[in-house]
Amino acid sequence: YASTSNPTTYTIETPSFILNNPVRIGYTFAGWIGSNGTTAQLEVTVLEGSTGNREYTATWEANTDTQYLVKHFLMDVYGNYPQEANLVENLTGTTDTSVTPEVYSYNGFKSPVAQTVTINGDGTTVVVYQYKRKTYTLNVNHLLDNNTISPDNSLEYGLGTFDVYINGKQALYVGGDFYRDIYYGSEFKITVNEAFAGYSYDGAESTDYKAWPDVITTLYDNATEITGTFGTGDIAAILKWTANSYSLNFDTNGGSTIESISIKYKAEYGTLPTPEKLGYNFKGWYYTSGNIEKEWNFEKDIVTSDIELYAKWEKIMKVS
Repeated sequence: YASTSNPTTYTIETPSFILNNPVRIGYTFAGWIGSNGTTAQLEVTVLEGSTGNREYTATWEANTDTQYLVKHFLMDVYGNYPQEANLVENLTGTTDTSVTPEVYSYNGFKSPVAQTVTINGDGTTVVVYQYKRKTYTLNVNHLLDNNTISPDNSLEYGLGTFDVYINGKQALYVGGDFYRDIYYGSEFKITVNEAFAGYSYDGAESTDYKAWPDVITTLYDNATEITGTFGTGDIAAILKWTANSYSLNFDTNGGSTIESISIKYKAEYGTLPTPEKLGYNFKGWYYTSGNIEKEWNFEKDIVTSDIELYAKWEKIMKVS
């Protein structure tokens, strides 16, 4: 309340005076009641010559146009709320009554719980609504030979490496697979690096990883950079790697012809064919490594590049 004060005493000789009307923030003065009766009067005069104790009570009408603010804050793609509200509503209502401002729905955001507040008569009521940005999963897996998703830590399997950038910042991860919750609206980039020895990159597919391999939504072919923006769904980028094929060539040194064999990197090749040469016994397959002649070891040696094996022979000695 605020007003010019009124006298608290008077005498029969006090000159006539009019009561000062009070002021109340958020309200409109509706008049005095009391010694003047039960009908509110906006102006009350105490006349000179009056006697007896008098009592007056102010009556009020709540303003119906009292202002209050509703501020809506939307979380950004980094998980922070802005200093300035994304939306500010200047609303009005009746002083000292309860209101429940509307909560909105935004795609990709979780709406807050509606608040019920009382409108302050001085217009200082502020309702703050914070909308939390939803998260979705980015899952980058390796796919070996276009068939089987390799397990975690697939670096052990000699495929290749990749980098992931979220909103322009490189995201760190351990092992060969990437799995992380990403805020709605975030931009992502997957950069495929060089394949490890023995493997070649064979493109990528994007899908709902929970439904893989039944649902393929985007085919990236042999793109080494995959970019996109998170909508309202999980994303899996399946990086495909293929084991290289190498030729195992045979020089029979005059023996029967043996065709070359195509063998995938580190694949088991079984028993190699045995050539024939009239008058000779076959002594095995050999190769040269660093100017050193070595016999091919069927249990230990693996094909990691094109290689040529040559036959060794021992002449059959005739006993007369």
